[in-house]
Amino acid sequence: MKYLFFTIGLLCFNVLSAQDTLKLSVTNAEPRIGEKIQLSFSFEFFSDDLKSQLNDGIEMTSSMHVYGMQNDKFTRSLEFTKTGKHTIGPFTFDFNGKTIVTDSIVVNVAEKLPFKEGVWIRLISDQEGNKFLIVEQQIQNKSDVSKSKNGFSQTVGGKLDDKAEFVEIMDVSEPTIKISFRLGNVNTRMNDEDMLAPGFTYSLKKYVVTLDEDYDGDFTLTKKHLKNLPKKTPFTEIEITN
Repeated sequence: MKYLFFTIGLLCFNVLSAQDTLKLSVTNAEPRIGEKIQLSFSFEFFSDDLKSQLNDGIEMTSSMHVYGMQNDKFTRSLEFTKTGKHTIGPFTFDFNGKTIVTDSIVVNVAEKLPFKEGVWIRLISDQEGNKFLIVEQQIQNKSDVSKSKNGFSQTVGGKLDDKAEFVEIMDVSEPTIKISFRLGNVNTRMNDEDMLAPGFTYSLKKYVVTLDEDYDGDFTLTKKHLKNLPKKTPFTEIEITN
């Protein structure tokens, strides 16, 4: 993905030497095929130029998002159709007589998850070098069709068994490495060929890995660090390096 086009009237792309550099950021530097991420960069330079050209007696306040939150970033969604490493940027454009260029960022895209039960654990890094463990799991749903006088009812995609448990990484707190839960979400993956057929409940958990400056790369994530891992589920130990 070499080029990205922005539909902002005041911006036009060119290839001149850069005077100002903007930093690109993404919400996820290790997405899967079909997964959307957000690409953004700060728009503060626009505010600075605008402020310098206001007449006396006019003060510029913070820009406001539609939900009342400050928004000084230009953001667009990206979706990848090929696996591997993709370089985004640099992008160059002219604004108010100045040439402005962004830096570039590398996004490593993984395969789309298969439509089957399983557990997938991987170690990723963001653009700042921070490390995270991603735990993904899919559990087969069950049909909950119920008949009545007026016909029948059922949950689209099926329903998760009440006794089902998702895999977790237990907290690790050692002198030079710590692993702790950051966030998680759960949703239903439905069968595209038959919307009424039971699908899967998909769980994603993200754990932050914090390394001390004295960490020497001697930690390996094994089954003993996992909770609720189904029996006979294949698992490849993950070595956490500097």
